[in-house]
Amino acid sequence: MTIRVPLALAHRSDILPSPAGGSRARTTSLHGLARHARSGYLLGALAALTVLGGCHAKFKKHADGLGSVHPQVISTGGPYVQLGMIHDDTLLAAVVNVVQTINAGDVALRLADAVQIDGVNASFQRGLQEALGDGPPFAWSDDPSTPVLQVEVLAYGLDVPALGAAGLFTYTLQIRIYDASGERVYSASHACATGVGNPDPAAQALMFVNNIDELRQMSDEQIQAAFEGAAYYCGADLVLKMRRHAG
Repeated sequence: MTIRVPLALAHRSDILPSPAGGSRARTTSLHGLARHARSGYLLGALAALTVLGGCHAKFKKHADGLGSVHPQVISTGGPYVQLGMIHDDTLLAAVVNVVQTINAGDVALRLADAVQIDGVNASFQRGLQEALGDGPPFAWSDDPSTPVLQVEVLAYGLDVPALGAAGLFTYTLQIRIYDASGERVYSASHACATGVGNPDPAAQALMFVNNIDELRQMSDEQIQAAFEGAAYYCGADLVLKMRRHAG
């Protein structure tokens, strides 16, 4: 079961209007990425996954003519928590799943208190700005009259794909670029993650990781730093993807 905290209860950025009124995109699933984390391959290190938002032929056509873009960050989703469950009809499964649901609610509230999303979004912008610089495919600008690179924060939180698997802090975005006329010329989903805490390698291998305990041992500052680190990497990684999509 996934527990979500309403955005009104979480720390949020000011919401700016979309230049073209774009619709909300769905949250990207990170279950495939998390499966690698269970082997210990990603634990303690940052990872990213980009899901392409359809054909980018239009972006290739317009990228060179954009010149420069200015960022617009919109937060539309609060923290969510997905904890592992037991998927059978036994009494044990029922008891464990009730406990996990209660735990998920507690963790979601902890993340809502610990994570200052403005700081996470600012870290993303730093990574994006430093990687983009003067281009290619276009330059960074603070001029609001330039085309808009809109970043919608769909969700951030904790994803645990199975009971005992190592968890991941996740940061899920929808990226859109609008040219000077307001026409959308680019859209792509982007998601990044980092491991939770420092679980014992043996526990990872045996699928005995206690993510609740790992989170309990982290201070609010450590949780914030983990999300900011993932967001910074996410910004830099996005530039690489946009360069590839621009051809």
